[in-house]
Amino acid sequence: MPPPSPDNGSSARTSRVLYLCTTFPAPTETFVRREVEALRAAGAELDVVSVWGGGGAGVWRFRFWELGKLLWWLPYWLIRRPGTFCDLMQSMILRPMPSALNAGENLLGFGFALIHARRIGRRRYHHAHAAWAGLPAAAAWLLDRLVDLPYSIGAHAYDLFEGGGDWLLPEKAARARFVRTSTEVGGRRLRRSGVPEAKVALIRRGMVEFPPVHPMRAARVPLRILAVGRFVEKMGYHELVGVLEHARAAGLAFEARLIGEGPTRREITERIAAHGLADCVRFDGRQPFGQVLEALAWADVLLFTGIVARNGDRAGLPNAVAEAMAAGVPVVASRVGGVEEAVAHGNTGLLAEGASAASELLRLARDDALYRQIQEGGRKWTRAHFDAAANMQALWDKFAAPVDR
Repeated sequence: MPPPSPDNGSSARTSRVLYLCTTFPAPTETFVRREVEALRAAGAELDVVSVWGGGGAGVWRFRFWELGKLLWWLPYWLIRRPGTFCDLMQSMILRPMPSALNAGENLLGFGFALIHARRIGRRRYHHAHAAWAGLPAAAAWLLDRLVDLPYSIGAHAYDLFEGGGDWLLPEKAARARFVRTSTEVGGRRLRRSGVPEAKVALIRRGMVEFPPVHPMRAARVPLRILAVGRFVEKMGYHELVGVLEHARAAGLAFEARLIGEGPTRREITERIAAHGLADCVRFDGRQPFGQVLEALAWADVLLFTGIVARNGDRAGLPNAVAEAMAAGVPVVASRVGGVEEAVAHGNTGLLAEGASAASELLRLARDDALYRQIQEGGRKWTRAHFDAAANMQALWDKFAAPVDR
């Protein structure tokens, strides 16, 4: 059932915001939970919707059995809003579909909107925000067309690059009050896609609480290397194996821990064993954020080897990179997505791939001055740019602005 909200029949909008998620909370999206916490701390009155699984206290969870209600609501809205469906069908037919998964997510978002539009309309929300440009934004776009609910959308790396980007992103962005992205590279992609400059809002993610500064170990032998991320192509774990091979060949003694799960894990495990690295590489699987912080306290360096996947997907600014910088753990990272927006070579981190990345690991093991400089620079950048309280205050200010309708 939906969370409690005012429903007094008044035509005046309430101050509440409908916050639409694909899955909330999702184990791999700790940053979304942090953003919800920070928005509420900034004064936002949020009703959080989880359309695909998730749930918990205070979360409106959509149940798949509810799709049976489309037998009533689809004809109802076809009769009441025929123009909306003509526009939607035209866009769906004329615009190439990036993937069956993306199309399915959009259709599920439309289904949620059709079934709950009247109930949501009666609640007179001030604004709706879609955390992602796929499923949640599909729901927001259709809710706006059906019950005149102003909305904004978040568009991040997967939404913008995988398969060329979300199926109906131009249509969703055209009616949105603004489009929030968390990286400059995301903003450039949106503008190239035709989203007006005035609608693009760069609001980064962030941490609610900053961890204690990681102390530099006096003797970093063996060097403790940490990698955090899903085992998918764009995270570049194949490249990571190569970096570790080069590091061993260069004479670097190290211990590595890999945190994450995903479809390529088995293949990477086999590659690690085949290259004789199993004795110094440990797979920790998926871990809650508290365990990731403990791993950062253990680590001497975070290694990120992301790439552009064959389907175009790539990381934006990986949360693990910024979280390591916040903890004072130096980062060695590849130049992909929005990484260079945070990792300035020699100042806030080190940018390198392959054998060069192995050389940078060796430098961090031996050069105390460089290590301290990167610790300080990384911590300073995150304090200035990765503070969830400040960033979500900026987002809440945009939610709360008067609606021009």
